[in-house]
Amino acid sequence: MIQPQGNTMPAVFQSRCKLAGDKPCVYSKDHDGRYIPVSWNRMNEMITAVAAWLQARGINQGDRIAIFADNRYEWWVTDLAALSLGAVTVPVYSTNAAEEAAYVIKDSGARICFSGDAAQCQKIQQVRWDLEQLEELIVFDNSPECRALLFSQVLKEGEKLQFDITSAAAAVRPESLATMIYTSGTTGNPKGVMLSHSNLFANVRQVYLHYEWVFETPQITLSFLPLSHAF
Repeated sequence: MIQPQGNTMPAVFQSRCKLAGDKPCVYSKDHDGRYIPVSWNRMNEMITAVAAWLQARGINQGDRIAIFADNRYEWWVTDLAALSLGAVTVPVYSTNAAEEAAYVIKDSGARICFSGDAAQCQKIQQVRWDLEQLEELIVFDNSPECRALLFSQVLKEGEKLQFDITSAAAAVRPESLATMIYTSGTTGNPKGVMLSHSNLFANVRQVYLHYEWVFETPQITLSFLPLSHAF
């Protein structure tokens, strides 16, 4: 029976990279509507670069990194980069208003926020005055109208740094906090639900146990729920 290697999210990802290599990991739609494959190796290169950049900014185990974006491969890159350092990912629903996003970022104590497009970036800029702990705002899209650091620049700077992603991932402990997923806040202020790597790995193991055939032949799945959703 196929078994996941490792017991934390970055360790599982690293083990899959060794098996899949240059095979497609995700497909991303370009501006012409074409789906372009991004390999496991390329994803790992970007994860390594972002992790190196975060480490150079003083991000350590337990620090919070917010992601305010729609479903896209950069979301996963940022998520795994943060988790590989032992940092904590704080997802923000992509449709949140500026004040709602600010509450999650402020309550979690996120030091850095990655935003998706210009609209999401500008929402954070509107409330930046109230986010004293927020040190940096990054935008995935190359949006000149948004005064923030471009994700492409983060990759460029990170690629110049020396960083051993495998060793970093191996140092993350299963009991460490991995993510804080906030509730929708329908009955009051949103609450941050704290999930460890062990919590997430339990789901990974269930998939391996009950859907082993998925890993035996090439499969393509659609990510339709927001990546900020616990499911």
